[in-house]
Amino acid sequence: MKATREHIDPGQESGFVTWRLCAGRFASVYHFHPEYEITLIQASEGRFLAGDYLGRFAPGHLALIGPNLTHWYVNDPVPTEPPGRSRALLIQFSRQFLGEALLRQPEMRGIDQLLRRSVRGLLFEPAGEGMRREMDACMEASGPERVIALLRLLATLAATGAVRPLASPLHNEQAPPLASRRLDRVLAHIQAHQAERLELRELAGLAHMSPAAFSRFFHERMGLTLSRYILLKRLTEAARLLVETRYTVSEIAFAVGFNNLTHFNRQFKKWKAQTPSEFRRLLAPP
Repeated sequence: MKATREHIDPGQESGFVTWRLCAGRFASVYHFHPEYEITLIQASEGRFLAGDYLGRFAPGHLALIGPNLTHWYVNDPVPTEPPGRSRALLIQFSRQFLGEALLRQPEMRGIDQLLRRSVRGLLFEPAGEGMRREMDACMEASGPERVIALLRLLATLAATGAVRPLASPLHNEQAPPLASRRLDRVLAHIQAHQAERLELRELAGLAHMSPAAFSRFFHERMGLTLSRYILLKRLTEAARLLVETRYTVSEIAFAVGFNNLTHFNRQFKKWKAQTPSEFRRLLAPP
């Protein structure tokens, strides 16, 4: 399935969007948008996809989805779907709405870091009663109080310790904070040739460094070894292809650079705790 871009228009009377969703099932498709999205599930259960993360949602599920991160909520099938079986609170806002000048202020450091971390999607669960009340406040307030309610909610999320990222670090890969031209050349080469054999000596040559010096340099800048980075890059691309294409598992394995299907299945299961076939099967429509 291909991800569709959702157009979000807060209208002329508001700077951000709030929704109270109430239906037999969520009318969700596999999609993305440049806005941030906070979702609190009040009723219903099912599967939740965020980037290459596949898990479950239930009442109390609270997620912050960053810009352009693909996501999808799918209800579990039931014999009947009475109105109100699926309920959620939803807030969508842009970074431009908050403004870079405000986000650069020292008092906003925690919120700015929260928003930057949300590029992978963040899960806060189970959401406490306090968070539900703050979500409700955003729904009910008007005028300046509405903006204050959103900032209060973001401050609460930023101060919450019980949070975990969802998508893998390389799914929506961002340039490292200490990036350099030599590192950019190497990362671009890996991106373009990840299905091919990648040799340390060749990559070190692109950076004009010896293999030993380049290995240290890469680990310092990226926080993981070159071999681990290449493996995760290939697995991340494999997960995307499992979601967005109908290629067979073996076709995907070879397309991302594995020359042994058994090795691919073993590495994918070690990474996701499920085989590629099991991962794809869970994505099948109910």
